[in-house]
Amino acid sequence: MVVQVITTDDFDDIVVGLLIAEIKTLVSHCFINFECLFKGQDSNQAAHELAALGHLCIQGEEQVTSSIPEVI
Repeated sequence: MVVQVITTDDFDDIVVGLLIAEIKTLVSHCFINFECLFKGQDSNQAAHELAALGHLCIQGEEQVTSSIPEVI
C-alpha cells in the first residue's frame, strides 16, 4: 500500500493526506531520482540483520566490520 500511496494521488484526501503530501514533497526536493517498489518479505533479510547488529552496538564504541553479516 505504501507504493500506491507514494506513486498516486488516490490517497490525498484521507486523514493522513497532509503527511503523504509532505513525504512526496520531501522526496521530490531531496532526490534527483526516486522509485518506490514493493519487495516481498524475503527482501527484508538485510534490514533485519542490520537492526539486530545495531541492537548489539554500544554507543561510543567502534563496530568491527568483520562482524557484518554476508547478506549485507
